[in-house]
Amino acid sequence: MASDEEPQNPFEFLLRDLARAMSAQGSDPSRVRDEFAQLALSGADALGATERAPFEELGPIASRYLPESALAVRVVGEVEIGVRTLHPRDLYTELVGELREYLVLFERALGGTVVTEPQFTDAMDPEMGRLFATLAAQAGPMMVNAQLGSVLGHFAMASLSGTELVLPRSLHAGATVAPAAIGRVAAELGAPAAEVGLWVVLEDAVRGPLIASPNVADRLDVELRLFLLDLRADAEAMGRRLLERGGIAGLGELGGFGLEGLFEAEESPARQANLRELATTASFVLGVARAALEELRPRLFGRAGWIESLADRREQEPATLALANLFGMDLAAVEAASQRFAGQLLVREDRAELVGAALADPDAFPNADELADVERWADRLARGGSRQDPEA
Repeated sequence: MASDEEPQNPFEFLLRDLARAMSAQGSDPSRVRDEFAQLALSGADALGATERAPFEELGPIASRYLPESALAVRVVGEVEIGVRTLHPRDLYTELVGELREYLVLFERALGGTVVTEPQFTDAMDPEMGRLFATLAAQAGPMMVNAQLGSVLGHFAMASLSGTELVLPRSLHAGATVAPAAIGRVAAELGAPAAEVGLWVVLEDAVRGPLIASPNVADRLDVELRLFLLDLRADAEAMGRRLLERGGIAGLGELGGFGLEGLFEAEESPARQANLRELATTASFVLGVARAALEELRPRLFGRAGWIESLADRREQEPATLALANLFGMDLAAVEAASQRFAGQLLVREDRAELVGAALADPDAFPNADELADVERWADRLARGGSRQDPEA
């Protein structure tokens, strides 16, 4: 005869045992993340000398022509451009290494709000509700790290270079490119792989030093930390996702999840101001690199239509969009702002001096309004005005 204390609902056995097992064993977030990343990376072919050589030979061409761009000279200097060719697995490993501290902040966010009586269990009895809430809170880190690994893995597969997004990155001499992705995209665009490769080499050679420059690196670090420190895991939302995917069985399909709605953050004025600064930093980097390549474009690429198609493709790449969103960036808005900024820079004879000032002095960095109005930015610098009080 069954005891009155034994669960009457057969699913309670499963939920209780799962909660005990997960509580006792825990999980290594980096292991879960890496395992799901490898699922995305499993389709990448080996990268041999035959595939590397054509891209490595683009270094001398880039070194010859880069000095013809005043902006590139200001950012990079007149140096020899070497080309590193990386397999997607290497890109993933390097990306995780560069972002390690920020990924730790994500993991801390996963230890946020634990909902003990969530709305999604209203149809359940109170005991089942508490059990499911406990399970959701314990499964949450595994769910989000699995999706994070999936996003990072797919991003590494899709990336053409080491600076596909404006994220913290150490300075690497020359350019870092992914031959397999470049070859695949060139075929999709109907463009010569060598030309697309040269464009990506030049782009990465400019973006890399911009991102690693002390002023930009400091801004990115502070802005990303503030964004991530505001995040809290929403256990209730995680539980709803679990139910939507068929309960525990849905854990086998984590790669299909998006992370939207699994975190909550206070939409305070300070947070909005920080997101605006983050977008300004990213748009500045992309805009300067875009303007530098436009200085070289007539000589090297003429009116090649695939360049615009390449930019459009990047804005629409799902993994790139997802990773940008995870780090608080609206990629479409950032790209649009960078394009406007580049267009205004290109008509100014003092563009290299303006960019040099922004890289040398934090107070000379443009604010969001000045990024949209370069004349206003130049006027403030000429007057010696403060970034915090630009009209003074």
